Amino acid sequence: MCRRVGQALCCRKAFDIAYLAGVNATRHAAVGARRRGPAPALGSTVERRAILTSAMRVMRQRGLEAWTLDEVLTKAGLGTRSFYRHFESKDALLAELMIEEAGRVGARLQRRVDAAESADAALFAWIDEVLALTRDTRSASKTRNVLRTGLSPEREGWADAHRSLVQSFTQPLASAIEQGLKDGSFPDAILTRDVPLIFTLTFGVVTDMGGWANSNPPEYVRESLMRYIFPALGASFEDITHA
Repeated sequence: MCRRVGQALCCRKAFDIAYLAGVNATRHAAVGARRRGPAPALGSTVERRAILTSAMRVMRQRGLEAWTLDEVLTKAGLGTRSFYRHFESKDALLAELMIEEAGRVGARLQRRVDAAESADAALFAWIDEVLALTRDTRSASKTRNVLRTGLSPEREGWADAHRSLVQSFTQPLASAIEQGLKDGSFPDAILTRDVPLIFTLTFGVVTDMGGWANSNPPEYVRESLMRYIFPALGASFEDITHA
């Protein structure tokens, strides 16, 4: 008898625990749903793309700092409820734009590096493709403005965006330098040192932090960069350019 009573009490206790766990899980799910807002409707991918495309167009017209969320949603033909189904804030939208743009640039860089016939040519191609972002064209200006936002990793939620930006540029660069280490073109190269240094130097020219690039002819800027970069890797700039 006592054993049956004890088993019944254990079963009741287990039921109570399971019941409370279920109630708490349901409550947390409800709270999470309220925070996230309603589930995305059908066509949410199209909706998200419309927001991103409109944001890029508005940013191009109004500038990096002057654009507003209202302008973006008006151009997209959507409301704030649609926006918050996909993004937590204006900064989150901007970070997403930067990740996308960095990905496009990174893919283009990798294609140029992969198509090069030698390590020297691969590094030349990487530098030229990055410097192309300094051109006075609408496309280059748009990319430059968006990527410049990635220089602020301390902004809330921007660590991933900053990391994506750096990787998009440095992975193709590392491929070129690694090729030079293998074939002897860059005997003094140290990947962990040279990749971040070359990226920082070249990307600084693109974003024109000190105004130096804009005040000098493009060919002079290109040659000056290469005169720093190639000797640091153990290669002679003069030998390469006259080969």
